[in-house]
Amino acid sequence: MSRLVVIGSGGHARVLVSIARRDRIGELIGYVDRQDRGPWNDLPYLGDDAAIRRDLGGVDLLFGVGLVRNAADRWRLYAEHRAAGARSVVLVSSRACVAAEARLDAGTVVLDLAAVNAGAVLGELCIVNTGAVVEHDCRLGRNVHVAPRATLCGEVVVGDHCLIGAGAVVLPAVKIASGITVGAGAVVVRDLDRPGAYAGAPAVPLRRGGPA
Repeated sequence: MSRLVVIGSGGHARVLVSIARRDRIGELIGYVDRQDRGPWNDLPYLGDDAAIRRDLGGVDLLFGVGLVRNAADRWRLYAEHRAAGARSVVLVSSRACVAAEARLDAGTVVLDLAAVNAGAVLGELCIVNTGAVVEHDCRLGRNVHVAPRATLCGEVVVGDHCLIGAGAVVLPAVKIASGITVGAGAVVVRDLDRPGAYAGAPAVPLRRGGPA
């Protein structure tokens, strides 16, 4: 059984700890954060990120940092740990459905009631959140968050550092470029090739104050 250190102490980390305990995935030995919150979720504080990078022997990381400010910040923190030799575990809830033919890279998590179907490939540090669906043959880049109840239909391609908002739907074979946020409830019917935020049904680019 691996010894797990939780990175972060926010809501996303709390969910991962709950799943890890319920499913008996590793031995949780403590948490790391930029500030000492004292005991958190019955776990001791182990220090800040720099401290744990100096002492990575024999532990795996459960990366519990959500989108604190933006996807780039989240990836930067993960990359610093990875460069120091840290190993981030893949966490798949026992209440999720992940096809044997799917591939999940390091740091990726699949939460309760989510589905990842045959032929799907998910890059490092992805989140498939509660009840989300990643259908057959989808390709997700690094650090993609598929929010609760969002659905990626078959053969969708999503670039790095994207957020697919809660309840959004991406139609089959649509391609989404890196650095895109799809708003909650949006319906993406065509390729999105420019970084930025999109919303609506069909999804269109947003500007300050409303659609472009």
